[in-house]
Amino acid sequence: MDQILSLLTVLLNWRLALTMLVSIILAFILSAVFPSFTAGYCLALAIFGFAFGIYWQGRAEAGVALTQEAPEEGISWPVTVLGLAFVGFFCGGVIAEISGSRLFGATILLLGVAVVALWYRFLKQKPFQPRSLAFAIASLMAGYYLPLLFFSARGTF
Repeated sequence: MDQILSLLTVLLNWRLALTMLVSIILAFILSAVFPSFTAGYCLALAIFGFAFGIYWQGRAEAGVALTQEAPEEGISWPVTVLGLAFVGFFCGGVIAEISGSRLFGATILLLGVAVVALWYRFLKQKPFQPRSLAFAIASLMAGYYLPLLFFSARGTF
């Protein structure tokens, strides 16, 4: 019975299953071709595939195609802070691990904010407010640096 429920869940969420399968296969291929593509990179690729699958599945359930412009909905600031802090923690950590430099991880996060701000300004023709930019930078850096400060203060990092 559990196997039937698992199969039904996969069939209902086929977009999520497909992106996970593709990212895992791609991780295996890349690890076989490039010896320096280790387990950490494979895990990061699988997590990014899972995140894209959630995004694709959510848009499909809302009735919006991937390429279609979605109506903007307001998000409460605590949810935004936690989301950006998680992105800062995870993406900044992966970039810092790959490059071997914490400063490089923070720089890439800041450049990501600048790219999104420029994209809104020039491609979407929507002005961005400086306070929104500062809010995004502060949230990303809090998610990136607070765990580093916590573990380094404990002496376990």
